[in-house]
Amino acid sequence: MKNLYFTGILLIIILFSSCTITQEFHFNKDFSGNYTSTIDMSQLIDMMNSLDSTDGGTGDFKDSLDLILTQAVKKLKTTGVTNLKSGWDANKALFISYDFANIDVLNQALNKSGMNENSTSDEEDFVFFIRKGKTLTYQGIPPKETAEGGKDLGAMKDYYKYKAVFTFDRKIKKSDNPIYKISEDKHKAVMAAPLFDITKKDFNTKVRFKLK
Repeated sequence: MKNLYFTGILLIIILFSSCTITQEFHFNKDFSGNYTSTIDMSQLIDMMNSLDSTDGGTGDFKDSLDLILTQAVKKLKTTGVTNLKSGWDANKALFISYDFANIDVLNQALNKSGMNENSTSDEEDFVFFIRKGKTLTYQGIPPKETAEGGKDLGAMKDYYKYKAVFTFDRKIKKSDNPIYKISEDKHKAVMAAPLFDITKKDFNTKVRFKLK
């Protein structure tokens, strides 16, 4: 099973409630930019708040997630990203965001933040983005064998959703994967799908953007 980001959080969410994971990438004309990832926890938090718990309830759960987030932030501080922010937003979503100076910094940060759970200290980092002139290729989510029981989890796919949003200061001239929907102004591309479809090895998330 592929892990999108925040190592360990996904399994916790699966046990409790539905969620939406969103990754947003913005690229300036020089291919510096900003990255934001969020996990919408609103349904889960509301559910836990409604439970009568004497063991800390929502507080203990959020503390556990905060610890995982703190560990991710600590790793990101070694990558060269700037304007690093993390926490909970007003909509009860867990988030992390940062600015990157170039594609190399972004690739390093995505590996450090847990998007490539397959890598070990003895392996090269996964290359998420490749830039050649005004063409930017997103290599997609790193492949990994689906865990046993994946079919059972797939039955819950309507409860777990994933969205990838790419915005550009430059206009998109062309893209080669139709699952990414291009906005009318040609500055945005969005891909949305059930999370458990994304985890299938034959689900192609790779896309090449040719920009003006």
